[in-house]
Amino acid sequence: MASAVPAELSGILDVYRQSESIILEVRKTQKNPILDKEVVQKGMIRFVKGKFYWETTDPEKNLVVYDGTTLWTVQYPPAEFKEMPLQVAKMKIKNKKNSPIILAEIFGIRPIQSIFSVKQKSKDGTLINYELKEKKSELGLKNLMLKVDVKTKRVASLEYLDEVENEVKLEFRSTQFNVKVKQSIFDYKPPKTAKVTEY
Repeated sequence: MASAVPAELSGILDVYRQSESIILEVRKTQKNPILDKEVVQKGMIRFVKGKFYWETTDPEKNLVVYDGTTLWTVQYPPAEFKEMPLQVAKMKIKNKKNSPIILAEIFGIRPIQSIFSVKQKSKDGTLINYELKEKKSELGLKNLMLKVDVKTKRVASLEYLDEVENEVKLEFRSTQFNVKVKQSIFDYKPPKTAKVTEY
Protein backbone atom coordinates (compact mmCIF):
# COMPACT_ATOMS: atom_id res chain seq x y z
CA MET A 1 0.00 0.00 0.00
CA ALA A 2 1.29 3.47 -0.87
CA SER A 3 2.42 5.64 2.02
CA ALA A 4 3.30 9.30 2.48
CA VAL A 5 6.61 10.59 1.12
CA PRO A 6 9.31 10.10 3.81
CA ALA A 7 10.78 13.26 5.32
CA GLU A 8 14.29 12.30 4.13
CA LEU A 9 13.15 12.30 0.50
CA SER A 10 10.95 15.39 0.64
CA GLY A 11 13.76 17.23 2.48
CA ILE A 12 16.27 16.51 -0.29
CA LEU A 13 13.80 17.45 -3.04
CA ASP A 14 12.81 20.63 -1.18
CA VAL A 15 16.39 21.86 -1.70
CA TYR A 16 15.94 21.40 -5.47
CA ARG A 17 12.48 22.97 -5.43
CA GLN A 18 13.57 26.03 -3.43
CA SER A 19 16.75 26.71 -5.42
CA GLU A 20 16.74 29.64 -7.81
CA SER A 21 18.40 27.45 -10.44
CA ILE A 22 19.85 23.95 -10.89
CA ILE A 23 22.45 22.71 -13.37
CA LEU A 24 22.68 18.94 -13.84
CA GLU A 25 25.14 16.85 -15.80
CA VAL A 26 23.00 13.99 -17.09
CA ARG A 27 23.50 10.63 -18.77
CA LYS A 28 20.33 9.30 -20.39
CA THR A 29 19.97 5.64 -21.32
CA GLN A 30 16.91 4.67 -23.33
CA LYS A 31 16.26 1.03 -24.06
CA ASN A 32 13.63 -0.40 -26.37
CA PRO A 33 13.07 -3.97 -25.10
CA ILE A 34 11.11 -5.01 -28.21
CA LEU A 35 13.83 -3.96 -30.66
CA ASP A 36 16.59 -4.76 -28.14
CA LYS A 37 18.11 -1.36 -28.91
CA GLU A 38 19.84 0.96 -26.43
CA VAL A 39 20.72 4.63 -26.93
CA VAL A 40 22.98 6.56 -24.53
CA GLN A 41 23.08 10.38 -24.54
CA LYS A 42 25.08 12.83 -22.44
CA GLY A 43 24.41 16.48 -21.79
CA MET A 44 23.46 19.27 -19.38
CA ILE A 45 20.13 20.40 -17.99
CA ARG A 46 19.50 23.92 -16.69
CA PHE A 47 16.43 24.38 -14.47
CA VAL A 48 14.73 27.52 -13.26
CA LYS A 49 11.45 27.10 -11.36
CA GLY A 50 9.85 24.37 -13.47
CA LYS A 51 11.41 25.52 -16.76
CA PHE A 52 14.31 23.62 -18.28
CA TYR A 53 16.88 23.75 -21.07
CA TRP A 54 18.25 20.28 -21.82
CA GLU A 55 21.17 20.22 -24.23
CA THR A 56 22.56 16.90 -25.42
CA THR A 57 26.09 17.00 -26.83
CA ASP A 58 27.10 13.32 -27.14
CA PRO A 59 26.77 11.35 -29.39
CA GLU A 60 24.66 13.94 -31.26
CA LYS A 61 23.58 17.48 -30.56
CA ASN A 62 19.93 17.84 -29.56
CA LEU A 63 17.93 20.29 -27.49
CA VAL A 64 14.74 20.19 -25.42
CA VAL A 65 13.35 23.46 -24.04
CA TYR A 66 10.32 23.75 -21.75
CA ASP A 67 9.11 27.21 -20.72
CA GLY A 68 6.28 25.99 -18.49
CA THR A 69 3.67 25.78 -21.24
CA THR A 70 5.44 24.95 -24.51
CA LEU A 71 7.87 22.10 -25.17
CA TRP A 72 10.38 22.50 -27.99
CA THR A 73 12.37 19.51 -29.27
CA VAL A 74 15.22 20.36 -31.63
CA GLN A 75 17.13 17.79 -33.68
CA TYR A 76 20.32 19.00 -35.33
CA PRO A 77 21.42 17.35 -38.59
CA PRO A 78 24.49 15.07 -38.51
CA ALA A 79 27.81 16.77 -39.26
CA GLU A 80 27.98 15.20 -42.72
CA PHE A 81 24.56 16.70 -43.56
CA LYS A 82 25.01 20.09 -41.92
CA GLU A 83 23.21 21.83 -44.81
CA MET A 84 19.96 20.11 -43.85
CA PRO A 85 17.45 22.20 -41.86
CA LEU A 86 16.88 21.81 -38.15
CA GLN A 87 13.96 19.52 -37.29
CA VAL A 88 11.91 21.31 -34.63
CA ALA A 89 8.80 20.02 -32.86
CA LYS A 90 6.61 22.46 -30.94
CA MET A 91 4.06 21.16 -28.45
CA LYS A 92 1.71 23.07 -26.20
CA ILE A 93 1.44 21.10 -22.96
CA LYS A 94 -2.26 20.97 -22.15
CA ASN A 95 -1.93 17.84 -20.06
CA LYS A 96 1.32 16.50 -18.66
CA LYS A 97 1.44 13.13 -20.39
CA ASN A 98 4.82 13.67 -21.98
CA SER A 99 7.93 12.08 -20.50
CA PRO A 100 10.28 15.13 -20.44
CA ILE A 101 7.79 16.87 -18.16
CA ILE A 102 8.66 14.44 -15.35
CA LEU A 103 11.80 16.51 -14.74
CA ALA A 104 9.79 19.70 -14.31
CA GLU A 105 7.59 17.88 -11.80
CA ILE A 106 10.35 16.21 -9.76
CA PHE A 107 12.52 19.35 -9.57
CA GLY A 108 9.76 21.91 -10.06
CA ILE A 109 7.57 24.11 -7.94
CA ARG A 110 5.05 21.65 -6.47
CA PRO A 111 6.03 19.73 -3.32
CA ILE A 112 6.77 16.08 -4.14
CA GLN A 113 4.08 14.85 -1.73
CA SER A 114 1.39 16.68 -3.69
CA ILE A 115 2.18 14.54 -6.76
CA PHE A 116 3.46 11.18 -5.49
CA SER A 117 3.24 8.71 -2.67
CA VAL A 118 5.91 6.08 -1.94
CA LYS A 119 5.01 2.51 -2.76
CA GLN A 120 8.26 0.84 -1.71
CA LYS A 121 11.89 1.61 -0.91
CA SER A 122 15.19 -0.25 -0.65
CA LYS A 123 18.63 0.78 0.59
CA ASP A 124 22.15 0.09 -0.69
CA GLY A 125 24.79 1.87 1.37
CA THR A 126 24.08 5.60 1.17
CA LEU A 127 21.72 5.14 -1.78
CA ILE A 128 17.99 4.83 -1.17
CA ASN A 129 15.70 3.72 -3.97
CA TYR A 130 12.09 4.94 -3.93
CA GLU A 131 9.27 3.59 -6.04
CA LEU A 132 6.92 6.51 -6.60
CA LYS A 133 3.27 6.26 -7.49
CA GLU A 134 1.27 9.14 -8.90
CA LYS A 135 -1.70 10.23 -6.82
CA LYS A 136 -3.42 11.21 -10.08
CA SER A 137 -2.46 9.84 -13.48
CA GLU A 138 -0.93 12.99 -14.96
CA LEU A 139 2.36 11.92 -16.54
CA GLY A 140 1.48 8.60 -18.16
CA LEU A 141 4.68 6.95 -16.88
CA LYS A 142 5.10 3.56 -15.23
CA ASN A 143 7.59 1.97 -12.82
CA LEU A 144 8.88 5.32 -11.60
CA MET A 145 12.01 4.88 -9.46
CA LEU A 146 13.94 7.71 -7.82
CA LYS A 147 17.34 7.07 -6.25
CA VAL A 148 18.87 9.53 -3.78
CA ASP A 149 22.21 9.64 -2.01
CA VAL A 150 21.56 10.52 1.62
CA LYS A 151 25.25 11.31 2.21
CA THR A 152 25.53 14.00 -0.48
CA LYS A 153 21.80 14.85 -0.31
CA ARG A 154 21.51 14.65 -4.09
CA VAL A 155 19.25 12.83 -6.54
CA ALA A 156 21.40 10.12 -8.13
CA SER A 157 19.04 8.79 -10.81
CA LEU A 158 15.51 8.58 -12.14
CA GLU A 159 14.07 5.57 -13.97
CA TYR A 160 10.72 4.98 -15.65
CA LEU A 161 8.86 3.39 -18.54
CA ASP A 162 7.80 6.13 -20.93
CA GLU A 163 4.56 6.43 -22.96
CA VAL A 164 5.74 3.88 -25.54
CA GLU A 165 7.23 1.43 -23.00
CA ASN A 166 10.88 2.44 -23.48
CA GLU A 167 13.02 1.88 -20.39
CA VAL A 168 14.53 5.27 -19.52
CA LYS A 169 17.25 5.95 -16.96
CA LEU A 170 18.58 9.42 -16.16
CA GLU A 171 21.79 9.45 -14.12
CA PHE A 172 22.78 12.79 -12.62
CA ARG A 173 26.58 12.96 -12.54
CA SER A 174 26.90 16.40 -10.95
CA THR A 175 24.52 18.95 -9.46
CA GLN A 176 25.00 22.70 -8.95
CA PHE A 177 22.53 24.95 -7.16
CA ASN A 178 21.89 28.68 -7.55
CA VAL A 179 24.22 29.22 -10.50
CA LYS A 180 23.12 32.18 -12.62
CA VAL A 181 21.07 31.05 -15.62
CA LYS A 182 19.81 33.51 -18.22
CA GLN A 183 16.01 33.48 -18.42
CA SER A 184 16.26 34.21 -22.14
CA ILE A 185 17.37 30.63 -22.90
CA PHE A 186 13.80 29.46 -22.22
CA ASP A 187 12.39 31.82 -24.87
CA TYR A 188 13.30 29.52 -27.73
CA LYS A 189 12.74 30.80 -31.27
CA PRO A 190 13.67 28.47 -34.14
CA PRO A 191 15.70 29.90 -37.01
CA LYS A 192 13.75 30.78 -40.17
CA THR A 193 15.40 27.89 -42.03
CA ALA A 194 14.15 25.29 -39.51
CA LYS A 195 11.42 22.80 -40.37
CA VAL A 196 8.87 23.27 -37.57
CA THR A 197 6.12 20.75 -36.80
CA GLU A 198 3.39 21.73 -34.33
CA TYR A 199 1.40 19.24 -32.27
